[in-house]
Parts: sequence; C-alpha cells; structure tokens
Amino acid sequence: MPTKQLPDIPDEIWEQIISKISLDRYLSQLSTLSSRFLSLTNQFKRTLFITKPTARFLPRLLRRFPNLKHISFEQFYDDPDEILGEISRFGVKLETLDLSNQVGFPVKWLIGMKGGCLEGIRVLRLKGVGGLGDRGLGLIGKLMPELVELDLSEPRDDYGDAWGDEGKLCEITDDGVAVLAGRLKGLRKIDLSGNCLVSDRSVAVLCEKCMDLEEIVVDKCSFVTKEGISRVLRECVNLKSVRLHGMEVLSPEFSEPLGCARNVNVIHFAYMGVSDGLLLEIIRAKLPLRKFTLFHCQNFTFSGILSLLRVYQGLE
Repeated sequence: MPTKQLPDIPDEIWEQIISKISLDRYLSQLSTLSSRFLSLTNQFKRTLFITKPTARFLPRLLRRFPNLKHISFEQFYDDPDEILGEISRFGVKLETLDLSNQVGFPVKWLIGMKGGCLEGIRVLRLKGVGGLGDRGLGLIGKLMPELVELDLSEPRDDYGDAWGDEGKLCEITDDGVAVLAGRLKGLRKIDLSGNCLVSDRSVAVLCEKCMDLEEIVVDKCSFVTKEGISRVLRECVNLKSVRLHGMEVLSPEFSEPLGCARNVNVIHFAYMGVSDGLLLEIIRAKLPLRKFTLFHCQNFTFSGILSLLRVYQGLE
C-alpha cells in the first residue's frame, strides 16, 4: 500500500495545533507517526514541564526542542538550581518561567547568571515560593527588565531567608515593591496576595511607576485598604481586572472611583458584603464588563443581580 501523505497544511497551522497539545505523552505518540510529524513536534513545541522523570533527560530534551519558550517547575519538588543552570548553558531564550511551589527562591542560580539570558523573560510565576524577600525583588527587577506579568502570591512561611541569614524569615515589604516598580515600568499584572506586610504604599507606587498596569491582586493583604483600591481605580487608566477579598465596601465610597475605571471588564468579589447599591454603582459606571464573580459573598438580593444581568446580558 502506498504511504499516506500528510495533508498540505501550512506550518503556521501545525504550530497552532501542536501548541494546544499540553500533555507530552500525546506529543510523543504523534511524533512516532512519521518523520514529518517528528520534525513538526520538535520545531513547534514551546512548553516544557519539568518533573523528576523529565529532569533526568533534560539535555536530550533541550537539544530536541530548540524553540522552547515556556518552562514550568510547578510539579518539580527538588532543588531547581542545577536544572536551571543546564537550561542557561543551552542558551534557551525563555519568555515564561514558572517556579511556583519551590521550597526556596533560587538565589544562587540567579546571582550566577551572566549576560542577557534572562532579559527576554516576560512572565515569572513564584506562587508559594519561600525566602524571596525584598532583595529578591530587587534582583528580579534588575535581571528581568522586560517582565509584564509577575506572580508573588502565597509565599511560604516555613522557609528561612534564602540569602543565608539562618533563622530569619524573609518577607516582601513596601520597600521591595517600590524598588521593583521603579525597574519594571512595563509591568501589566502583579499578584501580591498573601504578602502580609504589603500596604497601600505598595499600591500607590505601582500606580505611579507602572503606567501599563492592567491588574493588581492583593487578596489577603490586610494593610491594603479601601483607599488603596480606590486609588488603583482612579489612577490605573489601563486597569482591566478588579479583585476584592474580604473587604467591606460601601456603595457611595466606590461611586467616583468606579466611574474612572473605564476599561475594567472583570470583577471578582470574594468573602465580602456586596450590597445592591454597589451593584447599581457598577451599572452606573457603564463598565465594559464581561466577567463578574461573587464567591461566598452576602447582602445582595435577587433583584440586584437581576438588574445587573439586564444590563450585561452576555456576562460570564
């Protein structure tokens, strides 16, 4: 029987198809079908998830996939320094680096980096990482000047200072955020949730220095108040998303700030009182709302929700 040829599909379409295949085992099966599929998967694979099994074959994987842009350590629970060093030696030009859930911040690797290997990183995720502190923020701002998205949420509180000061907890403060904001002028999204020493001062400096900000998340930051959130709504002209967690807000207080937030299309309220009056202020602000979430909220009525849905009929 004659060998069946692959459909004459442009490489750009194959790239889109392969980018949607998130699990490596499916890509492996696809690559065994023909030499053409093997070539396509090698060329267009952009994301690599580091786990204990894949770590053993990392050099081989980096040679096979020369166009990797996104690497995640979220499911890797050992020291990542050696693997990060290997990635650096191969000269991988990353756009996204996910170090979430690491026990500690990889200070040694970051300090040892030379040249511009990190300058192209645009998204850095450090959710649940311990030992970062203000010095870590300064280093990130210095070595990754092109960052547009930064996740610093839910830091571990069971890890000492990654900088070598044993027995000392290392936490992010307003001072560190101020240094970071001064260096990352193009930042668009930042998540500071769970950093208990962050206050309205951090919010103010981010509004002042990062003019392209679309989202500031400060869930469970007790020192960020209604005044800080109001400032974000007034001053961040590109703001697209508002998240409030456990904050009691009266409708008159947010009337004027909401009127300034002309580009907000996502609102998420959690664990707080949301009155019908606040829902009415959202309607009056004429926001281009497409997604609205009430998670464990109270005080609103069916009538208030119905009024919102009449105006925003395609709401998610």
